[in-house]
Amino acid sequence: MSEQQTTQQEGQEQVVELTYPVQHGSEQLRQLKLSRRLRAADFRGIKVDEIMFDDMLMLISRLFAVPTSVVDQLDSADFFKCVEVVNTFLPTGQTDGSQTSGS
Repeated sequence: MSEQQTTQQEGQEQVVELTYPVQHGSEQLRQLKLSRRLRAADFRGIKVDEIMFDDMLMLISRLFAVPTSVVDQLDSADFFKCVEVVNTFLPTGQTDGSQTSGS
């Protein structure tokens, strides 16, 4: 696989290679792994049709099984790589908060 590829499929596991590793305790994290699909409990406290920035931080923390303190340290480039992975699990449709007009 090329170095340019930021996420990869490893069976059911998706890996996000961090361009800017973060510290977690005594460990330096160079990648985050997501090895399961979303569960209903992952959305607890989140309005799926109105996902806000803090909600995405929480989802990344839950899905990649890292504390929110790790997510808070992510460089914006790495954060948006994680967002792309999480978005693959979210329902498609409106994401901008606008309303469609009914006929």
